[in-house]
Amino acid sequence: MELVPEKYRSFSAGEMQKAGQLLYRSKNYREALTAFTAAVTRSDTAIVGALDNRAATYTKLGDLQAALRDAKRMISLERSGATGYLRTGKILQLMGKEDVALGIYRYGLRNVPSDNPNHKLLQAMFDKLAHKPSLFKAVDPFLMLPVEILEMVINYLDFKNLVILLRVSKQWNHFLTSMPRFWNHLDLSSARKPVKLTTILACVRRSKGSITHATFNRVATTKSNILKHVTSRAKGLRHIEIMSGFAGSSMIEAAPLARNLTTLIVWSDCGVTLDTITRLLSLCDKLERAEFHSIYSSGAAAQWQISSKLRTLTLKAAQGVGSANITSNTDSLIEQIPNVSELCLHGWVGDRAFDHLDLSKLENLRSLKLCRLQSRVFPKLPTGIRNLDLSYNYNLDFHRLESRHNLENYNLNHLEFLDLCFVPNLSGSSLETLLRPSKGKLQGFNINNCSQVDRVAVNQLMTNGYLDRIVDLSLFGLEIDDSILETLALLSPHLKRLHLSSTKITGVGVKALVLKPQELIEELVLTNCVGISIDAVEFAKAKGINVTFTFPDDLKYGKRVRLS
Repeated sequence: MELVPEKYRSFSAGEMQKAGQLLYRSKNYREALTAFTAAVTRSDTAIVGALDNRAATYTKLGDLQAALRDAKRMISLERSGATGYLRTGKILQLMGKEDVALGIYRYGLRNVPSDNPNHKLLQAMFDKLAHKPSLFKAVDPFLMLPVEILEMVINYLDFKNLVILLRVSKQWNHFLTSMPRFWNHLDLSSARKPVKLTTILACVRRSKGSITHATFNRVATTKSNILKHVTSRAKGLRHIEIMSGFAGSSMIEAAPLARNLTTLIVWSDCGVTLDTITRLLSLCDKLERAEFHSIYSSGAAAQWQISSKLRTLTLKAAQGVGSANITSNTDSLIEQIPNVSELCLHGWVGDRAFDHLDLSKLENLRSLKLCRLQSRVFPKLPTGIRNLDLSYNYNLDFHRLESRHNLENYNLNHLEFLDLCFVPNLSGSSLETLLRPSKGKLQGFNINNCSQVDRVAVNQLMTNGYLDRIVDLSLFGLEIDDSILETLALLSPHLKRLHLSSTKITGVGVKALVLKPQELIEELVLTNCVGISIDAVEFAKAKGINVTFTFPDDLKYGKRVRLS
């Protein structure tokens, strides 16, 4: 039993507690402890308050074990009161036992009534501790992880996030800027405001001139020498992609300095003249891939001088006034690219040279796109082509004598992908002549809105084995019905994706496709199919098929079908 000091024997328990509180506020913790001890010994009813005061005093004196004993005693004496739980949790946190403190708060919340004035305080302490970051989460990974692991993680970040990391701390900034290989790709593709020269040069410095890929976007146009600065410092630069922000003159100035450049891509937001392109192709003698997506001209014929190393070439005319006068000088162009494997000529609406296009000498050509041209004659093509795109050639006439001659004499023996969408003069017989040499090899086929290709022609292609290996098929806008889909389900076992928008198919055809005996189709596009009900769409979706569908208003071709 604790003894009461002589000087407090005449005091009541309440008077001794008040004396202790005065001594505590004056920071006389030793005397305060004596007074609180006397109050605990004398008190019968207010012992919890005295124990709370003494526990606080023990805490100030650094005796956390004694403080914890008093706090636990408070809980045992008054289980439905919040004071003991609050004091115990605070002491446990000072002892570094946060998990135990969290458990005490949780235990208190179960025992203390919600109408207790201190219940909200107890809940607040629990929430604060529960959401406090643990010591492990707060550790700087740059200090804990091996350099090799850090490099592996950082290599997954894009350029934008890498720049953001520079601002985290001085340590992170120092580590990132000391690793030039992190900065090999100058990527401004996600820039949202004009990028200054100083910003770009800082990236070049971090790379120590080792940049191999550069993507430019929203570059401050007032600094026309930015491209020249980069190419003069990054001697190993192999890939340049320009999304916006440069004039053709700045590209020409920079081209001689990019001696190892193998890829040059200029997107549609950065229009260039045909003259600029011919000069760039002549200056960059190591180019293997060149793409220009917005070309305009004043009408002068192009003078081509291209490295024999070029393998991929894309020349897309700009839409609008500047494209009508382009003169491509195609014969000279073809002579200059004997080793090209991918060629795209798009939108040359004012150039009549395409009427007599002869590509038959391009023996390495595998992918050819001739889109939106004024050509009326089917071109002479090399036999090795695998991917052919002749879409949007509204004037292409397959019935002309020269077209028929080229179709019959320049056989496409290896054709795998064919796009003829919006070629209105294409007939079923011409189509079969084109496909005959590669019969059974076609994997991708698009004849959207080819008005002369009817249900009979499509059915003949299937029954004659031309679509045996088809994977992607697009029949948008054709005059076909459910019988075509039923035949497809039987004769095209590899079909995965099918585009049937604006056709007269109904739920009967959808059911045939969904329940076809071979591999399950993966994707159906049924936009504006007025004969399709929502039940047919839901039936296909229930089988795991990705269906794109716009519910029509007009149901004049509708047919009710039992789908289950």
